[in-house]
Amino acid sequence: MKFNLRQQIFLFLSLLWMGVIFWFSAHTGSESSLQSGGIVQQIIHLFFPHYSEWTIHKQEIYLNLVTLLVRKSGHAAEFLLLGLLLTGCQSWKRPLPATLLASWLLTVCYAISDEIHQHFVPDRACRALDVLIDSLGAATGLLLLYLLIRCLKNQKDNLLNNT
Repeated sequence: MKFNLRQQIFLFLSLLWMGVIFWFSAHTGSESSLQSGGIVQQIIHLFFPHYSEWTIHKQEIYLNLVTLLVRKSGHAAEFLLLGLLLTGCQSWKRPLPATLLASWLLTVCYAISDEIHQHFVPDRACRALDVLIDSLGAATGLLLLYLLIRCLKNQKDNLLNNT
């Protein structure tokens, strides 16, 4: 199988991004919490300026909620990008839906392997819910790509029909 330059670049970027995901997953639970903790604090102070005046109980509720949202949206975003990069690796000789499905399936397989990897990292867990979130992130990115390509194709067809 011969890869053209675009495919080679996207393959390199996909493998690089897989390495980044692996690196994030190799962090222990406490290291991972520290990484996301700074982002969580910035979001809390940005969106909830009176946070420090709240009761401890209310602060804990909001802290836990924002932490959950940041961590899970991070999962989705990682795999959204991976799905897009894997799409660039393909030949595009198949119909677009088949190309996107292949990218999604590869991304889901990597999400499963990522969760298995986390099972062996201290204070981390292998969660089916995270695979679902990763899969939905990838599906979202690929759906947006599909809609963008269809929109551009429709605009091109309209321009050709109007000339």
